[in-house]
Amino acid sequence: MKKYFIALIIITVVTAGCSKKGKIDFCENVDREGKGISCGTVFTTGDISILINAKDNFGTDTIVLKVYNTAETNNKSVLTRDVKVDPAVRSTYAEIPMYDEGVFRIVAEVKGNIVAEGSVELADSIGK
Repeated sequence: MKKYFIALIIITVVTAGCSKKGKIDFCENVDREGKGISCGTVFTTGDISILINAKDNFGTDTIVLKVYNTAETNNKSVLTRDVKVDPAVRSTYAEIPMYDEGVFRIVAEVKGNIVAEGSVELADSIGK
């Protein structure tokens, strides 16, 4: 029984580590070293800095950011933006305008494949 338990733990760890998607963090700003300042998941509407951290190097000079409003069922992006990147790196940041309230899913794509994603909630004022 102990062997099965150990095998289950190993499979779980390996499977969790094999995710191909990175993450997107949302911040008020980014410092000179590219680290986020005042990061979180709920913000007031306005420009938001996003930090994109892929699992692997981008391998291209442009990534595509797509913003989806999770309340909409048509699965069409409400904003699409190309971001120039260094192909030899796996992280970058960008600033995007977010002036509508709601919950949004942002994905970073390379050649149609999602390399990072994250969600953020926007409100006119926090603590309504």
